[in-house]
Amino acid sequence: MEQCVEQVDELVIKEFNPNVWSEETKNTYNEYIKPQVIKLYQTTFAKHPYNEFFSDKAADEEISQYTNERGILYLTMNSSQKVFGFLGITNGKDGLPTNIINDMYNKYKSDVTNDLYISDLVVDSDYQNKKIGSELIKHFLDRNLYNNIFLRTSGEPDNQWVINFYTKRGFVIAEDIIQNVEQPRMDGTTTTDKRIFLYKQPPRYHDDDRYAGDGEISGNEALYG
Repeated sequence: MEQCVEQVDELVIKEFNPNVWSEETKNTYNEYIKPQVIKLYQTTFAKHPYNEFFSDKAADEEISQYTNERGILYLTMNSSQKVFGFLGITNGKDGLPTNIINDMYNKYKSDVTNDLYISDLVVDSDYQNKKIGSELIKHFLDRNLYNNIFLRTSGEPDNQWVINFYTKRGFVIAEDIIQNVEQPRMDGTTTTDKRIFLYKQPPRYHDDDRYAGDGEISGNEALYG
């Protein structure tokens, strides 16, 4: 039987910012949109190369960080409020080891406790290769030209396409910073993944006292945060 795939014409990107949304927007999100985002999160990470299991509660906790006072959630939707993809952003990433926090700051001037963190970029597998993810990232980057941004992603060979996706958009790999993360798999086992960090800084540093000198940059969850 031929699969019925909804048309992606006239898609819009909506920003769900908990600091500015109305009560009506909040109700719409909780009733219609949030269940779609949770399901999309679970089904995406259950597949290769992630093979990760997230319960409803765990997925809800992940998504909820984008709808609190430190987060922003960008959604690609159509007029029927069908969600095709989402981008989750937070101010900083909690729970990182002290050595990584210090190394990212001292070596790359990236404050991973406060800079904008791309935690998740997820696109429905039925609608990939339609530039949905690219448009989400472009929308976000265009609105944050003068902010420091970073992400964490898998450093394994089968994730190279994700790394390329970001480096083509001006992100730079923090070459010598690696974090090993344990993840539960769909088969009930737990494995250790190698994660790497990428960062992107403004073309000029303006008044940020982290950056001394002539103001020029010296160089350059995510789909997998």
